[in-house]
Amino acid sequence: MNPQTTTPSAASVSGPASSRCIHRMPSGRRCRAEAVDSRASFCRRHLFGSASRYPDPSLAPELLGSLTDFQSASDVLAFLSRLVIRGSRC
Repeated sequence: MNPQTTTPSAASVSGPASSRCIHRMPSGRRCRAEAVDSRASFCRRHLFGSASRYPDPSLAPELLGSLTDFQSASDVLAFLSRLVIRGSRC
């Protein structure tokens, strides 16, 4: 009988890789920076820099205006027009 050897998988090995930022570049490479703390998944750059990529939730009044419900095609058109105008300013 040959004894079977087991090798630990990369996921079960703890080490410096586990405290790295999990951001992936468009090329698929992983960010090499250290995560902000043990509970964070991203480095300081990707954790705080990502806020500028996502719209502010307080944009609802600007986009909706006086609309409370989409009851007609003109309501949808008004909303989409505001959305396109807002998106072009970013």
